[in-house]
Amino acid sequence: MSYQKLNPNRAWTVTPSDFAPLPVYMSEVFTQPLGIDFFFGNLLVSQTSDFVALGVQVGDVVVGATTGASATVIETRALNNTYQITFNGESPFSMMEPYTIYKGNNRGGLLYIGVQGNVRVLTAGNDDVTFTGLQAGAFIPVNVIQVFATGTTAADILALY
Repeated sequence: MSYQKLNPNRAWTVTPSDFAPLPVYMSEVFTQPLGIDFFFGNLLVSQTSDFVALGVQVGDVVVGATTGASATVIETRALNNTYQITFNGESPFSMMEPYTIYKGNNRGGLLYIGVQGNVRVLTAGNDDVTFTGLQAGAFIPVNVIQVFATGTTAADILALY
């Protein structure tokens, strides 16, 4: 079988997540490198970063700098002299982890598989599928917007855009 020529110009190291799509990492909204904000349950709390004024919106993706974990923003608000972001599900972040917020609504990228296994994805067409028995060095030439942690056994996955 022949493939079209693959010509991506960006790569993202994928940390599979049941809670967030792959970020549009070329569209960074905000970075907090100091680890001064706190993650509690499904909240990110800051005393200094007004997330609404910074342009954070529902559907954006928060990515932890230490763990690579990600979650989707479902609400932003000000409460009791703090600014808060609510995530979908429990926060996968460590308490004071530095993080970056990226715009959501990714159109998808193809995947490169570094370590063999299965990969469960959500395609740009909104299909939840599992690619089974993938060998190391394989490409998935499908526009993928999310790689799920549940059902994925492959590792060292790169999203290519």
